[in-house]
Amino acid sequence: MQKTTEKQFNKNLDYENKIKEQQKTIEKLSEENKELTSDLGNAYFEMDMIYEKYNLMKELFETSNNVKLCMGCREEQPNQEAHMGLHGCLSEEDEILSNLRKKRRF
Repeated sequence: MQKTTEKQFNKNLDYENKIKEQQKTIEKLSEENKELTSDLGNAYFEMDMIYEKYNLMKELFETSNNVKLCMGCREEQPNQEAHMGLHGCLSEEDEILSNLRKKRRF
């Protein structure tokens, strides 16, 4: 009878140790996740800053050189679609950046 109790005690002790190990692993993964989320947030912020700098540089280039990067403006196209897309004056941001913004979860 005592051996059975001792075996059960040892099993319980093993389970408790396994649970503690799993809890430590969960805590460690949680900390890593926080760091990755922070890094991702910083990357989005940097991406936004780069996009803003790009727009400023584009505007400066156009005004200082009296040149239009927008093909619709260059060709004096009357339709709105001609002024959209890469370097377009009506383009808010490129498709990749737009899709990345939609995928943000924080």
